[in-house]
Amino acid sequence: MRVQIIGRTRDFEGVQKYVEGEKWRNLWRDVGQTVVFVDKVYNHTELAVDLEELAKGEDPPALLARKLLSISRRDEGGMQIIEAARSKLKVLAGDSNWSPLDEARDPVDPLADDVLAATLLQAGTTALYAMLRQGQHDQATPRETA
Repeated sequence: MRVQIIGRTRDFEGVQKYVEGEKWRNLWRDVGQTVVFVDKVYNHTELAVDLEELAKGEDPPALLARKLLSISRRDEGGMQIIEAARSKLKVLAGDSNWSPLDEARDPVDPLADDVLAATLLQAGTTALYAMLRQGQHDQATPRETA
């Protein structure tokens, strides 16, 4: 199985640590004559903060919140960020070490807009969570939104 964790969470760091810790690799069950195991876990959670409200500020978390919103909306600024990432990653993605992946079943273009946006949003959310946890903003503890 390939598990996708989705939704909003106040424990963003806990979910991330669980996925990175790979304790889920030991999860398996016999179902009839079939062994079912967890092959991969994807963390697609969102930080439970109001990005719109956070983006109104002038501090580093507000700046990052504006960038995350821009990427999510795919507005002009968001597309510029995606294009800059593509430009920086193009050489790495074209390296011959990755060519065997082209023959994999259902290959995914790592430089596609959707893939880059998802990667940027996940990395940005992780950075935003770290900023908020460090107390660089009035909302030192991320809060749940309505």
